[in-house]
Amino acid sequence: MSGRLAAGPEKLRSALELGDDHIEYGSYALGRLSAGTVWAISVGADSASPSLRSKGDARHPNEDALLAAEQGDRVLLAVADAHFGRESSHDISRELASRLPPIPAAPDALAALLRRLSPGLPPSGSASQTCLLIAVYDRATRQGFGLSFGDSTFAIVDDGGHRQPIARRRSHYVSSAGPGSLNPAVADTFVFAASRGDLLLAYTDGIDECHYGEPETSVTPRIMADLWCTAGNEPEAYVRHVVELALAGVDGHPGGQDNLAVVAARA
Repeated sequence: MSGRLAAGPEKLRSALELGDDHIEYGSYALGRLSAGTVWAISVGADSASPSLRSKGDARHPNEDALLAAEQGDRVLLAVADAHFGRESSHDISRELASRLPPIPAAPDALAALLRRLSPGLPPSGSASQTCLLIAVYDRATRQGFGLSFGDSTFAIVDDGGHRQPIARRRSHYVSSAGPGSLNPAVADTFVFAASRGDLLLAYTDGIDECHYGEPETSVTPRIMADLWCTAGNEPEAYVRHVVELALAGVDGHPGGQDNLAVVAARA
């Protein structure tokens, strides 16, 4: 019998942030999970934004949520952007966090994880629905995969620009009141490769539609690529630049008109 001890399971580090804890207009929270993985969340800056028409309750104006997790070489980035109530984004993100570890190692494992979320969701009579985007990356193999419901974005930012592996956005959302909506077969799925030093980025549309409903006068992919150089290729500085610009607005246009959640990880 060998005297070598078997390696134990690698420790999981995670951060779950719910919009209901971040409702002060004009401010944002920024946190560091590790040297290479950071997150930020904000209710926005405009307390009279047209986005309020789709909020379920003015007392709970931030309906976004995020989850960042690392285990060994794997990193998971997830964002959820609800409307007509915070319940779907918050309940689904909580349940996803409770199912880790392990971080899925392959697309079929991620799909299986998604199917297991439904039975654990609390009963809800809420009308809320949510976007849900989950991406997983392995820093050892430099390969990743993910799935998305709705209009949040996953991108890779490097010195060459801002590229999105997701081919299109569907108008399919998921709901904690309708657990069957969490069907991976109807999600947009994607695979990607990244290089050392690239930035993996998941974000809700409070970034690219910080001027509500107007992506052309919001933080565009071109601006996000330029900010990577401005930030000196540092994830925390980069996220800070992106969020502050989204809250302030671009070129004099309104900003901060929607909730925002961002998770960034160095590849």
